[in-house]
Amino acid sequence: MRTKVTISDTLRNLIKAKWKKEQDQNAEEVGRIADSSAEAMKFHDEREGSLSRGEMITQEKYGRGNESIGHGRSGNVRLSRKTSLNNREAECYAIKEYRRGPRETMRTYRNRSTSSFCICSCLLHINVINILNLVQESDGDYCEVMAFCDGGNLASLIVRSEKLDAPEADCFFKQLARGVEYLHSVGVAHRDLKPENLLLTSRGVLKIADFGEAECFRLPWEPEARMSSGHCGTIPYIAPEQYLDREFDSRPVDVWAMGMIYMAMRTGKILWGAALKNQDRNYIRYLCARKFDSGFRPIERLPNVGHKFSRSFL
Repeated sequence: MRTKVTISDTLRNLIKAKWKKEQDQNAEEVGRIADSSAEAMKFHDEREGSLSRGEMITQEKYGRGNESIGHGRSGNVRLSRKTSLNNREAECYAIKEYRRGPRETMRTYRNRSTSSFCICSCLLHINVINILNLVQESDGDYCEVMAFCDGGNLASLIVRSEKLDAPEADCFFKQLARGVEYLHSVGVAHRDLKPENLLLTSRGVLKIADFGEAECFRLPWEPEARMSSGHCGTIPYIAPEQYLDREFDSRPVDVWAMGMIYMAMRTGKILWGAALKNQDRNYIRYLCARKFDSGFRPIERLPNVGHKFSRSFL
């Protein structure tokens, strides 16, 4: 009987490149593909002028535009507009340019860019950003094409509003929880949740974005989750176990960040600079306050939050 192979199965196999024991083999394969692509781009450059094949595909399918709409550690994001045939409406896309680190080899850069794309391109949920394509431009940089969210990000909203009312914060938090629940159900941990990585549409739909630090902690055929290690994420949303010199479960790391995000929405501030009990005074106060019924004041003074929230997320 012939086994049916689905697209999802193929994508999950690509995700295996994330594991360290297969990185060298996959890096060589990706390198050969990239070399072939480079030859193809060179041929098109000679025929079409200064545009590479990747840039031609990007402009043909997703339009043109150099307007910067965001930037971060992993790269910049620009807005691209594709005009329709009737010239009345334009489809908008966000194009993220993966930035290569100053000491990063081309192989490592290629693996990082393609691994992130392999993970997020097979995700399908209303509260997870829709990734459309990955192309390589003439300078060798990779660009990720995604759906454009016209409402900005949660961080900008918090800054403009100073803090969010409980109903609004609860609405966004529920969407975040649903998105994270979905990610964990398919074996993916984000590991860099923060307001800047939560995009919004004009209709108030929250989308989890930027999977540069994401990892697959369990493949469909694996009975148990793989442990994670090392520093990942953004201070002050990093969980305390990430500072310890041992492996950790990456799912609670996402849950911790969710708690920090909710408090940032409700108070307009961060609870502490870093979850280090020997360095940050506010975090030390929080640890001490957990021992008493009165709890940590910045949390307890919020209606309908208190101990229940603290014990569940932080």
